[in-house]
Amino acid sequence: NVAIDFAGGEVMILQDLLDSYLREFKKYERNHNVKFTYRLTTNGTVPSEIIRYIENGTFLPSKVVISYDGKDSDRSYLNTDNLKLLTKYTDELEFHIALSDKSIPNLYATMKELSDMGFRNIEYYYLYKNDNYENDDIVASFSKNLDMIMRSYKDLGIDMYNFNYAK
Repeated sequence: NVAIDFAGGEVMILQDLLDSYLREFKKYERNHNVKFTYRLTTNGTVPSEIIRYIENGTFLPSKVVISYDGKDSDRSYLNTDNLKLLTKYTDELEFHIALSDKSIPNLYATMKELSDMGFRNIEYYYLYKNDNYENDDIVASFSKNLDMIMRSYKDLGIDMYNFNYAK
């Protein structure tokens, strides 16, 4: 078995290329003793296409990761209407929240929004080379948000990973 992760930039805006690769991998499977499994990392720009790939069996919902900049990010391509389209897969899709100076103050609100829609697999990740992580205001905001998350963890009903507490 060979696992392939389609990630980087935004994979879903190059659907023709993605489909071409998938066809080639299928041909290879037929002619060789190999089985491919796929994982998709996307920012959720085109949820209808994510759903199409899930429903045609190309990607298992548990192998779809949505990178989300947060509820109030000016870079967030995934809006509430798009999120609602994905709620059929709330127990399986995985959300990764990028921690930045814009997303940290809204970390709890973002997790609550996802939780209120039924999504359960949420994690956050640090951005490479972000000097703001050492900023006292950002650290205080991160600590405050983590405290709110911890105090309402059971109510949120989420499975959360990378749960690090900053002081």
